[in-house]
Amino acid sequence: MNWQGPNSKLAMVGGIMINCDGEKTDKFMPLKFEIRTKESNRDVFEETFKMKSFRHYSSENIMIKLRDQFNNSIKSGNQGETEVIKT
Repeated sequence: MNWQGPNSKLAMVGGIMINCDGEKTDKFMPLKFEIRTKESNRDVFEETFKMKSFRHYSSENIMIKLRDQFNNSIKSGNQGETEVIKT
């Protein structure tokens, strides 16, 4: 299958889906966002989200940031659609 024509682009988004109790309380923590072409891969995470990916932190710091974001979301009573967790 040759999907990569001369003008083709592929957006790659990767992260962690956090399933929470309750309806519509799930969270998504993006870790990667790239635009790929036949010639190159371009990391557009910081450009898009205006922050560094959790991948740039040690595993201990990731868990602290994730816990804090999750707790803040719970305190704010966010009951909406899947939320994107920010650093």
